[in-house]
Amino acid sequence: MRFQIRILVFFLAATVIALSDARAATNVWTNTVGGAWEDAASWSQSSVPDATDQVRVGSNGSYTVTLGSSAVNTVPNSLTNDTLSIHGFGSGSPTLLLTYTNAATFRVENDVDIGNGTLTFNAPNGVFEISTIHPDGLIFNTTSFGTQGVLNVQAGTFHSGSRMIMASAVGTRSIINVTGGTLVNRGNIRVGNNSLGEINIVGGEAVFGQGIVGYVAGATGRIELVSGRMWLTNTASGTLGIGSGTYDSANHGYGELILHSGNFFSGNNTILAVGSGVAATGGGGVGVMNVYGGDHTNFARIFVASSINSTGTVLLADGNWTGGSTWFIGSGSNAFARLTISNASYKTLNHSSGVMNLGDGNYSAGELNLAGGELLMTNSIGTTAESYVSVGSGSNAVARLNVTGGRMAILNQGGLFIGTGNPAFGATTTNIAGTAEVTLTGGRVELRRVVAAGTGVLSNRAGGLLQFVTADNVSGPASQLVVDGGTLSYKNYGALNVTGAVAKFSVVSGSGLQLDSSTNVNIAGTFTLTRRGRQLQRTFAHGHSPPVEQ
Repeated sequence: MRFQIRILVFFLAATVIALSDARAATNVWTNTVGGAWEDAASWSQSSVPDATDQVRVGSNGSYTVTLGSSAVNTVPNSLTNDTLSIHGFGSGSPTLLLTYTNAATFRVENDVDIGNGTLTFNAPNGVFEISTIHPDGLIFNTTSFGTQGVLNVQAGTFHSGSRMIMASAVGTRSIINVTGGTLVNRGNIRVGNNSLGEINIVGGEAVFGQGIVGYVAGATGRIELVSGRMWLTNTASGTLGIGSGTYDSANHGYGELILHSGNFFSGNNTILAVGSGVAATGGGGVGVMNVYGGDHTNFARIFVASSINSTGTVLLADGNWTGGSTWFIGSGSNAFARLTISNASYKTLNHSSGVMNLGDGNYSAGELNLAGGELLMTNSIGTTAESYVSVGSGSNAVARLNVTGGRMAILNQGGLFIGTGNPAFGATTTNIAGTAEVTLTGGRVELRRVVAAGTGVLSNRAGGLLQFVTADNVSGPASQLVVDGGTLSYKNYGALNVTGAVAKFSVVSGSGLQLDSSTNVNIAGTFTLTRRGRQLQRTFAHGHSPPVEQ
């Protein structure tokens, strides 16, 4: 009996689907001069579209079909369609313009296709909605329809369905321009599926849940934020892969995320992967993120070169970045990652956020270059589980931190870990066969704690300034903590034995010592300077506040 009921239910469902497909009629715009949506004579069915119609704006020619407030008022039933296609099937490139002030929703029950054509949505109180039930959603440039498709979101809210596929076919180009209003896709986006896909945000905002920018080999995807806002949020979990993604099959395209200004925010349940791919299928994605201004915050974990053979580079050239979660810079095997801060400000949000791990994966390569600006982890609450920087904590990893300018300050209980990780955040690995190097040739590095283990080496060279503020918790062989022409500095000490402090390092001839004469008291011990082949020994007595010695 149950078996018969199941057969009956299946038969009825199939019948409903068949009848639905049978009722759907193709209604094509035929007036190559353009005109108003509500003009029944301009449609192949001699009537305006309705909910059962597969609507096509695609007769030869370059013209504009306008759906305005008049259509919303006079043919409201025409605001729901089965499918919608804007294609230049032959010559020309048609445009469908939705521009009305009514609080009305234009809804498409299945997919929307844009080929050699343009869809512009400019309805400040309106909504364009593609059903999330259909697996396709918004598709640009399929094999059959055109080489370039454009979507302009100028006002209102545009919901692009369960998926948004840009540059679906090889040799095509798809463009989305958000100049006002809101573009939303909480399903899955592919920007540059098989060719070139671009999203330009110049005002307004774009909200994404997950997706890939630059999907297959040979494809290029780009998201560019000039002004306005971009959000990466997901109530469950979601990854935005810049240069392939971490959850899809054998694909390794090229992707860019360019932030000129505005605001980029990524939420707690998300991951931003710059250069990724699937390890089981060879990884190999190439991702680039360049930041030239604006104010940005990540609660998402950020992976730069997260999978095997992938490459990821990040440039913080200007603007402000607030770190609310961990950065993994080089975590994939045989991957290469680089983060460069040239004139931007990077600050951690709270006591344990904004951690930076360089080369934390086995056989990975990670590099952080501080050339200017600032990298600040100054939000201490007095526990050891605080934000920190680790360099080369993965087995056989190659990781480097190069400071040539700017200011790096880790003034909490976290600290700088070279060749190992922070045990306060779980089990750690010591790098005994790879490379873990911190090199100072300029700028200023302010610390309270530094650890060198395994192959970890700190080298403070000419032009570098390594300053300990209130405390110098130094762990590791002195032979791996080298002051080679740079300056050791101590600030805000209530009591300091210079002999013991300096003995934690291998101090090479020509190096210097700096003591803050206004904040240090009870200074004792000796420090030996070598100048032009002569040794000069400076002795400090308790209670003396010495001048700078260099």
